[in-house]
Amino acid sequence: MSRLAEGLTLSGLAMQLMGNSRPASGAEHHIAHFLEMRQLLRGERPSLHGDKVGVATLVMIGFYQKLFEKRREPKPIDLGLWEERLRGGYGQLAEGFLRAAPLEKGEGKTAREQYEGYLEHFDAFAQKAASLAAKKADFKRMIQEAGGPVTREGIGASRQDMKDAMLCAFLLRPRYSALRMAFRLGILEEIADEIFA
Repeated sequence: MSRLAEGLTLSGLAMQLMGNSRPASGAEHHIAHFLEMRQLLRGERPSLHGDKVGVATLVMIGFYQKLFEKRREPKPIDLGLWEERLRGGYGQLAEGFLRAAPLEKGEGKTAREQYEGYLEHFDAFAQKAASLAAKKADFKRMIQEAGGPVTREGIGASRQDMKDAMLCAFLLRPRYSALRMAFRLGILEEIADEIFA
């Protein structure tokens, strides 16, 4: 319990220092929020946010492996196609998100600069992805020991819900997450297809 309290305290301090939730809210949280919105729009009672984050964390471990298993050249992005996909994913909420975080927005850097950063740090990221993958069974066990679900069924999400979340969640915050990195590289759909084949 003391390790949990220490972790919560440190993440709280990190958020305070940053002035936002970025240190404690990455792609797994964005996936959880997307699933919550989808369930609410369908008139369903959403499962707990923490349960969704736990399941999404396990999914994102696989995503990081795919993203850093080989260096990838950027592929062209059809912004019109993606806007339609996001409108389908977010329904009536899409326009607000598209205004807040336009698809062409580069988070202060050009796509080329982001790609160069991806290449510069690729080996370190690949090592971290491999380290996470090696601990995935431990993370799963810890979630189960805490009484949390570890499958999409446990949070009331279909395979399509999970795939849509992976494809659409990067739009939730104007932040450069691994999901947005894959989007900017033009490989987000490819990775989602591999994970949810």
